[in-house]
Amino acid sequence: MTIENNTPLPATADATLKTTHTNRALSVIIAAIAIIGLIDAGFLTYKHYAAAAIPLTCSTAFACNEVTTSSYSIFWGLPVSIYGMLFYIATIALLILSRRWRAAIYWLVFFSAVGFLFSLRFVYIQFFVLQATCPYCLLSAAISLVIFILSFRLLLKK
Repeated sequence: MTIENNTPLPATADATLKTTHTNRALSVIIAAIAIIGLIDAGFLTYKHYAAAAIPLTCSTAFACNEVTTSSYSIFWGLPVSIYGMLFYIATIALLILSRRWRAAIYWLVFFSAVGFLFSLRFVYIQFFVLQATCPYCLLSAAISLVIFILSFRLLLKK
């Protein structure tokens, strides 16, 4: 790597530029995945409130309505999908904040760990309590896992 006048950069500056590029790429990937999660959770929220008009449909291998209308799909009076939406919005907000506030990465790792643990609980409930699965819910759980792994990796790269 060189400066405009072809003077080589010190090795530490070159490593810093590579780390910055890697961090930016990881942040963009996490944000893109969070947007997919937000769309998924938004869809589930819409289906929850429009259930009478538009039932949730998925292949016969899944039992979407059984999962999304179970007593486990409501937490503190709200559909779990709303908390998912808030999680994905917070993820994107923390990524934006992390450009200026280093502590935001620590909060991102914390919230992504909490989000993953809640998702893990809901996956357990689907497989072992309800014995029914919802692909939209499983997608959200997979997304929260990926966000946790990538945010932890982002923390290690900083």
